[in-house]
Amino acid sequence: MFQSMLYENSAMPAYTGVVPDRPRIREMMLEAVKKPITTVMANIGFGKTKAVSTLLESSDNRVIWLQLTRLDNLAPRLWERLCYGIGQYNETLSEEFLAMGFPEDISDYQRFFRRIAERIERAGMPYVLVLDDFHVIYSPKLLEMIELAAAANIGGLSFVLVSKEDPKINLIELKKKGLLSSVTQDDLRLTKQEIADFYETENLSVSEEALEQIYEMTYGWCFAVYLAGLSLARGVMPESANFKWEMRDVFTLMEDEIYQTMPEDARRLLLRVAHLNIVPLALMKELSGKELLTEVERRYSSFLLFDRLSGSYRIMTLFRNFLLEEHDDMSAEEVCELHHGAAEWHRANGDKIGAMSHYNVCRDYANLFEVILTFTHRCPSEVAAMFINLIDGAPPEEIAQKPVMLVARVRFLINNRRLEEALAELARLREEYEGAEAPDRQRMLGEICLMSGIVSLVFKTLEFVEYFQRADALLPEGSQVVDNNLALVAGASFITTRDMGPGSVKRFVAALFEGMPHAARAAHGCGAGLEYLVAAEADYMTGDIKNAEKNAYAALYKAQPAEQYDIEYMAQAVLLRIAIYQGDYKRAAVTLETVNKHFKRSQTPDCNSLCDITISGFYAPLGRCDQVAPWILKDTDKTKFLAPISFNQGQWIRARCLLHSKKYNELLGYLDQLDELYSLRLSLLGLIENAIMRAIAHHYSGDREQAMDAFYESYRLSYENGIIMLHVEFGKWMRTLVRAAKAEKDCPLPAEWLDMIYNKASTYARRLLLMKDASGELSDKEASRKVSLSRRETDVLEGMCQGLTRAQIAEAYGLSINTIKAMIPNIFGKLGATNTLDAVRIAASMDLFG
Repeated sequence: MFQSMLYENSAMPAYTGVVPDRPRIREMMLEAVKKPITTVMANIGFGKTKAVSTLLESSDNRVIWLQLTRLDNLAPRLWERLCYGIGQYNETLSEEFLAMGFPEDISDYQRFFRRIAERIERAGMPYVLVLDDFHVIYSPKLLEMIELAAAANIGGLSFVLVSKEDPKINLIELKKKGLLSSVTQDDLRLTKQEIADFYETENLSVSEEALEQIYEMTYGWCFAVYLAGLSLARGVMPESANFKWEMRDVFTLMEDEIYQTMPEDARRLLLRVAHLNIVPLALMKELSGKELLTEVERRYSSFLLFDRLSGSYRIMTLFRNFLLEEHDDMSAEEVCELHHGAAEWHRANGDKIGAMSHYNVCRDYANLFEVILTFTHRCPSEVAAMFINLIDGAPPEEIAQKPVMLVARVRFLINNRRLEEALAELARLREEYEGAEAPDRQRMLGEICLMSGIVSLVFKTLEFVEYFQRADALLPEGSQVVDNNLALVAGASFITTRDMGPGSVKRFVAALFEGMPHAARAAHGCGAGLEYLVAAEADYMTGDIKNAEKNAYAALYKAQPAEQYDIEYMAQAVLLRIAIYQGDYKRAAVTLETVNKHFKRSQTPDCNSLCDITISGFYAPLGRCDQVAPWILKDTDKTKFLAPISFNQGQWIRARCLLHSKKYNELLGYLDQLDELYSLRLSLLGLIENAIMRAIAHHYSGDREQAMDAFYESYRLSYENGIIMLHVEFGKWMRTLVRAAKAEKDCPLPAEWLDMIYNKASTYARRLLLMKDASGELSDKEASRKVSLSRRETDVLEGMCQGLTRAQIAEAYGLSINTIKAMIPNIFGKLGATNTLDAVRIAASMDLFG
């Protein structure tokens, strides 16, 4: 019965086709992937996946195969799947990329591509990333990633896009640059000889006349050739007059040759999988039972496809369409129950996005809303946009049952910087719930007030005090929308500029002390310690070092119980600035050690960024730009989706490095860009520091008039609030500016202020010089540990850096696995590393292997 034509290879990640290997196609694919990007485009059933699968048979490529769905338009989801794919070959690299998170900017991409290039060079083997069903991808971020990857033209890295239609990327430009290979539908059509060879392998005797007829009827369409073969196996020859090989004709043959021969339990199982689309292995076992699954896999592996990477099943697209269009006898209630069960399974197994997808299909909005409310942290923009769309798509009566979702929607608007929309929606909600009795009125007013207070912080008004006080009173059990996962600071400065008058900073700090304790109680610890952090920063800026230190430590200990990592980091940044001011390099060393080790415990992308900001913020004033994180030097904002409230301190760090590098023209252009940002984000400190650096850049470029104008502006912005340390921190440059100002005939700046700044800047410059010398010891301390590693420890460390498992390292060096396990903690101790990822990072920075 022609059973061998049901090509049994369930290990393949997608539809394998039914024809035997074709050397012509294999050679074509191996040649194509020498280019950075290859498109394989054809309609259903032309053997696209079978063609690409020939790459798996080549030992010359490391193939990572991702079967895509529409859910993969969420960049974090696709990134996680990609990292797991990389983990097949290199666990360390996979962990590093997981911690890095999806690239948000060109610098992140450069880092990603650089690490891949290093790994390819070390392994001596190309990587091929196959993205199957790429036509479902429409996310601009993901499409940009593919275009940037192609443009990077990394030797040994190739992307293969398998698609039914043209991918939504600029193929013309890629082809023009010689970066694109294309395998088309015409390339994949079976030749007459290939059809003859195929039937011969299936022991089908076909006359030359019949072969010619089938070739003309199918025009080499692989799946049509397969279906014709099923008919021939029964001794029936499809008549060319009746069969045009359109979809209806194909469905007819699938009905006669496949569906009617299936047992009823297999039909039901495949139909249920067709409805769910993607079914994880464990869930599949629950749906089918082991015996039925084994039998269906054995007999119908061409149609029930298994993706090894995701561990999930799906139905071949053509057969899925056939089942849903021709044999979908499941009632709406049965389909709903099926999706609800799948949603519960995904939720129980930690796949919230998958659960929401199924809850949405079965219109279970109560559970859908529950899952959405668990996303209390900052979300990537496309994830937040998905939540907004899901809430907007819910029926009004469902929203009426859970009105707090309207406040959650506002939080997602803020997440995506749609601040004016958020403000307008909050005003509407306040009017609705203040004006009339409504179900759950107290809780809703509390949530509205809490979110209004956060928006007030965004716009730097002092209304947040009253809002937070009301929220605390109205939410005795705390918010359902905000908790301690919502980072309010995330590497930012909070000092305001909306009120530019005398004492505005003091008023803002006083308001924070009045309002933030209420916010922290209502929001389960969110923002705990913020008032002390801002007070520490304000005290430092006015030269009150003693109070600055006291408040910085208070911020640390207020933030720690609530796990407000962003506030902890920024408090440590204040303590580092104090250490520089006091010339206390030993204290700075202890603080840096704390940031490097203690705070690395969370290993999240945002914490890694905050760690970079804190450490780079210490080294930049010292002129040690070699110790500044590369993404900061490249002018990127890795926390842009984490903190809409203010700006990333990495930006002023980069400006400092441009100044130290004497790139004055570039600095002036960058300061113009930052001025616009700081004005928009209402950053007083940013505007003052910009004015100072603009004055220095103009002075050393020979434009003394513009230098003095900028210097006067820096005084005007800082004097009314008593801010002096931003001027003092520019040390030798500030002394030069003060001397130049005093030389002016009609200098408007008070002489006593100029003298005070000059004396403090001189002291600071001397301490800075001592600290810079000492910082060489700090930054080189890790390198000095290099000699303490034994040769065997160095071998093991190199194996870890190559991504080998403990067992593989043991085998490579003829050691027992227990010996390896015992050596690794010693290596961590000598390097000062906390885990494998940290050890690899330190080893790379020390250049241990040449």
